[in-house]
Amino acid sequence: MFYLLALASALITLGADRPAPTPYQLVVPWTNLALILLVPLLAMLGAGLLTRSRLPAEQRRPT
Repeated sequence: MFYLLALASALITLGADRPAPTPYQLVVPWTNLALILLVPLLAMLGAGLLTRSRLPAEQRRPT
């Protein structure tokens, strides 16, 4: 128990003279996220528009 009290008092006294660290500001790279999402969507849209909906049917030869 004494150990915890000594540790707590040491941490309080050591931390009292230091200024609080400035918090990091969260910056979201909206341009990069938009490009990461937009490029594959445009590729899928282009592939869907330029691909035939049905494959040609395979014809059987009479035997």
